[in-house]
Amino acid sequence: MKQLIILFLGCLMNVSSAQNPTGIFQGNSDIGNPKTKGSAVYNQVDQSYILKGGGYNIWFERDEFHYLFNKIKGDFILTANFEFCR
Repeated sequence: MKQLIILFLGCLMNVSSAQNPTGIFQGNSDIGNPKTKGSAVYNQVDQSYILKGGGYNIWFERDEFHYLFNKIKGDFILTANFEFCR
């Protein structure tokens, strides 16, 4: 569930610095100061994304996580299929 929340937040949030594109996303970034630097990889063959990262629980006093993002305007519908990997 946390990756889904991060993905949705990533689509809604703006980042001031430009990042390298990953798949259909304009960029990816860490928020806060996570202990583990995050990463995002797009697999073109099966059109999947792997997000890795670590941080503090985003529901409490500070936010630390890694996310993918697109800057968008206006009305939109967002859907996702996801799976937790260990």
